[in-house]
Amino acid sequence: MTSDCDAAGEWRQGDHFDLKKIFITEDGKPVEIQCNEGVVLISQTCDVVIPTREYVQVARVSVEEPSRAGTLKRGNSARWIPMPSLGRNEFLDLDLIATVRKSDLSGLRTKALIDGTDNKEVRDFAQCIARKFGRFAFPDHIVPALQPIQTLLRGKSARNSNLAKVVSWIHEMRVSADDWFAPDASLTLYFILDPGHLPLDMVEGPRPLPIRNRIAFKLEAVSPTGRHIKDSEKAVLRNLHGRSPQEELEEVCLELSNIKDEPEALATRELDDLWFAFRSLVSKICEVGSDSEITVEVDAVAIDEFTMLSFVTSESLDLSHLSSTLIRP
Repeated sequence: MTSDCDAAGEWRQGDHFDLKKIFITEDGKPVEIQCNEGVVLISQTCDVVIPTREYVQVARVSVEEPSRAGTLKRGNSARWIPMPSLGRNEFLDLDLIATVRKSDLSGLRTKALIDGTDNKEVRDFAQCIARKFGRFAFPDHIVPALQPIQTLLRGKSARNSNLAKVVSWIHEMRVSADDWFAPDASLTLYFILDPGHLPLDMVEGPRPLPIRNRIAFKLEAVSPTGRHIKDSEKAVLRNLHGRSPQEELEEVCLELSNIKDEPEALATRELDDLWFAFRSLVSKICEVGSDSEITVEVDAVAIDEFTMLSFVTSESLDLSHLSSTLIRP
């Protein structure tokens, strides 16, 4: 066993092996799964290289139809990981995983799919695996309050929209709560953005919604802090009766997309107003789209300014797996 495991000292998470079958259980009996495209090592490298560890985990490689592959590449499902090093339509299927002895892999043809010298590539692959198994289980009563976000960002109308462009700037979404189990919990939804998208100095605290030539809001709109617009502010808003918050958000995203190409705009109040509008409208969409007593405040934070305290007191929001045991198909 020692000589067989010694070869594993050169293996890394993400390596491909020409293993043609794995076994899973079905009805309490072993079932053989064909792996015509081989398997990929998903165990952490630190576990793989330890000689005394006899077993590792592998996942089956699957070839999908081009039309389906395009959908899977958008990352809407944590089950599938694109493997472009193997081909355009090859994916790792994290629902078909097996534990195998290292000795069963020793001697097989192998190929490194992840560049071990590229820290980002190594980290991204590891995070794709962790996404499948490390998601927070939101309490059932919390889910309805967040589902309007799922509808907003994953709906067909969001594709090829101005909103989609803004969403592409988001590195991660996280949610915190004052009490996850309270029926009237107060949530904070964080949009954590890559650097260079938010204004250099964002105004803190409640303030009027922005008054701009091309951006205006329905009279019943509220700020992310829940403050209603003053009567004096209503008088100068354009009349947009009949427009939904989603339509207004799309217009705000158009403005954000246009202004993003102007570096000097990062120091302007106009950009700050637009992000304030974005936050306000997303909060409004959550309020209108859910009958829940839960409130959702929205914040936008640059990734290099998101504090460790905020990180450890929040949970990652994976829209592809936002579901409730109380909601049946």
